[in-house]
Amino acid sequence: LDLLSRECSNVADRPVRLIVSMPPRHGKSLLMAHWFPIWYLANFPDRRIILASHTHTFAVKWGRDVRNTIQANPGIGIRLSGDSEAKGEWETEQGGGMVAVGAGEAVLGRGAHLLLLDDPYASGIEAASPTVRQNVWDWWQSTARTRLEPGASVGVDMSRWDTDDLVARMLQDGTAQWRYIELPALAGRADPLGRQEGEPLWPGRYGVSALAATRRDVGEDVWAAQYQQRPNPQGRGYYFDIPTVQ
Repeated sequence: LDLLSRECSNVADRPVRLIVSMPPRHGKSLLMAHWFPIWYLANFPDRRIILASHTHTFAVKWGRDVRNTIQANPGIGIRLSGDSEAKGEWETEQGGGMVAVGAGEAVLGRGAHLLLLDDPYASGIEAASPTVRQNVWDWWQSTARTRLEPGASVGVDMSRWDTDDLVARMLQDGTAQWRYIELPALAGRADPLGRQEGEPLWPGRYGVSALAATRRDVGEDVWAAQYQQRPNPQGRGYYFDIPTVQ
């Protein structure tokens, strides 16, 4: 999380294109969809954020939580405008603010200095659907990215699902230079954090034995994709080394 915080803070100096893939329940969404917007508006209260997640309801929850944290902590220094009671769309006194939408929804008439995409697929069933994957990609290309203001930054956080998911397409697209941070539950070779191969990402919460039990429970495909960030769609075979837990 310290690494992700440093990467996010780079938006203070330059436009950033950041993708983070991590296992479920390891704090990526709380940092990227909750604390990052608060830090951003504390430093740039005149700028606007669009946050999208897999459903409208879930996105609005993040918008509400960010707004409530700001209101409960005036020492942060962010002053909301008097009419900012809506959970999914509110403004600062300086003209900045936040809009929360579901992936696939229209966001016409709104621009973003910071666009955040948090887990655009609601489930493995959605991610396994070529139609849903194409719809999410079309929404990113035709709607989300058209909302970017000059010099805007983009942050994407999600656990991987498929070799054709949104992260895969973004990295293969070639129209943007992405900074991709891949943090598997068990470290592989050349780990970004310098872990030894097979070392857990959060040993105090999910140690080796807990991860071994998770692997047995969820099966190899889910383990490879969501926990190791190396998708293994059924029938395609493993194409990356995946550390084994005993």
